[in-house]
Amino acid sequence: MVPLRVEGLKVVRNNKKILEISELELREKELLCVVGPNGAGKTTLLLAMSCLMKPFSGKIFFMGREIGKEFSEMEYKRRISVVFQEPLLFNTTVFENVASGLRIRGFRKKEIKEKVERYLDLFKISHLSGRNAHKLSGGEAKRVSLARACVIEPHILFLDEPFSSLDLNIKESLIHDFLKLKDLTNTTFVLATHDREEVLRLGDRICVLSDGNILQVGKVEEVMENPRDEWIASFFGIDAVLERKVIEKLKFFNSFLFFRRSQVDT
Repeated sequence: MVPLRVEGLKVVRNNKKILEISELELREKELLCVVGPNGAGKTTLLLAMSCLMKPFSGKIFFMGREIGKEFSEMEYKRRISVVFQEPLLFNTTVFENVASGLRIRGFRKKEIKEKVERYLDLFKISHLSGRNAHKLSGGEAKRVSLARACVIEPHILFLDEPFSSLDLNIKESLIHDFLKLKDLTNTTFVLATHDREEVLRLGDRICVLSDGNILQVGKVEEVMENPRDEWIASFFGIDAVLERKVIEKLKFFNSFLFFRRSQVDT
């Protein structure tokens, strides 16, 4: 079953097209990286797919049922989580921030305690449990934001550049913990990023955006080996561009040799 599919998704602001996606599907338990330059529509796509941005035209299907017709928007939002680039934490303790989604969903006190402690431990912030979330460092706040989103164990988790603006060591540690989470859950992830290393380390598939349109979708290795244009190739470094040009030259040279041999034979 496809966890999420969008059809004819279009967002217009001030008579200007911001996003136009004819079709895009997520696959069960994958991590889809949405990449593109600033202004490409990455955040807009995530907000629209999570039903946090309106108005937009088009259809969104969750587990085969159209949201708003066959499946309620409120119930859909209870099955997903969103992590924004800047952590939006409540002015209360770390524990209460992480527990907030569980309380809204009516979990019992004992379940809340067990789940919150599990995810505080997973993201290495158990020692911050009683601290006010507004007094955390940037790295600590991002860990709390991720723990809060993950503790409800969403079917789909949307992440808008969650590892940006971090020192290299902190970022490396957080990505390491996130990879452990990815292996432990059945969640499907959508990650908006401009970081090539994040794509290579985390992604299963890539969706390349430019000017609100999809340029290419495919497995990471497929897009790297066969980028549709030089901009996509350049995203992965000059080696990809050169490799593709070399392959094209070899194909041409082999075709030429075959043509010459056929003329000699005749």
